[in-house]
Amino acid sequence: MKKIMILGTGIYQVPLIRTARRMGLYTIVVSIPGDYPGFALADKIYELNTRDKEAILAAAEKEQIDGICTSGTDVAVSTIGYVCEKMHLSGIPYEAAEILTDKAKMKDAFRQGGVSAADGMRVRSAEEAQKTAEQLGYPVVVKRVDSSGSRGITVVVHSGQIEEAYENARNGSARDYVLVEKFLRGTEIGVDGFVQNHKLVFLAPHTKFVYRGAHTTVPVGHAFPYGCSGALREEIARQMQLAVTASGADQCSVNADVFVDGEKVWIIEMGGRTGATCIPELISTYYGFDFYEQMIKSASGKKRIFSRRKAARAWQNCC
Repeated sequence: MKKIMILGTGIYQVPLIRTARRMGLYTIVVSIPGDYPGFALADKIYELNTRDKEAILAAAEKEQIDGICTSGTDVAVSTIGYVCEKMHLSGIPYEAAEILTDKAKMKDAFRQGGVSAADGMRVRSAEEAQKTAEQLGYPVVVKRVDSSGSRGITVVVHSGQIEEAYENARNGSARDYVLVEKFLRGTEIGVDGFVQNHKLVFLAPHTKFVYRGAHTTVPVGHAFPYGCSGALREEIARQMQLAVTASGADQCSVNADVFVDGEKVWIIEMGGRTGATCIPELISTYYGFDFYEQMIKSASGKKRIFSRRKAARAWQNCC
């Protein structure tokens, strides 16, 4: 029986765990101790921090796993890349995982790769943040570089808010820097996809419903398909492929926050995993295949999980 290791046991990983069991895989889950629902569903559990690369590698080697994956969280992505590299498993490369879990490294990679993205710089003090904001021009966005889900992110409209925004981003981060970038205006959408052999073989733009707070926005829902022109659809695909190439993402699902204005596209951020808040369920319902199954098949080493016909049909229906 093949063995799959799933990092995380929260609500976003439960459907992945259930799918692995339904597919007949021996399912091992890893998480810090807690009252998480995924523990009760697994064949075996390891109570480890999903950021602890060496401990998880040791567990993976002990179990001789055939694949490792997660869903809906950036926290475990770097560990997945590390284990895949050390054990020669199918999954996101470690270097790509490191880039896609650090917003400043991602910004550098996007800049070097010609990706359309907001201008921004990493800073190591509130004073540097203020200088950068003045250079970029207000409003700006101050971001914690190693969190997801809009945590540690503040939209700043004047200099009096910079120090608090910097402290909010810096606190809770394992890095000694934060990111300050130009605030973009446009419509925020989401884009999910899948990468095989360094090419996007599936792409699914979608409408994003967000709650707008005083200083940030939080996604609360999604809708498929995203209605747009053929020209905009092609530009979304072009920019997403540039982001994939720039980051080195491969053999993984991707989830991106994207701004559009007319036919202009900016890639704000991209993760090396599928989105949360029921995105895999919506993809499965709209496109007619089980997206969790596709993730598990890829992690287990299946080389071609999207046929050309399936990918073409999905692309035709994406907008």
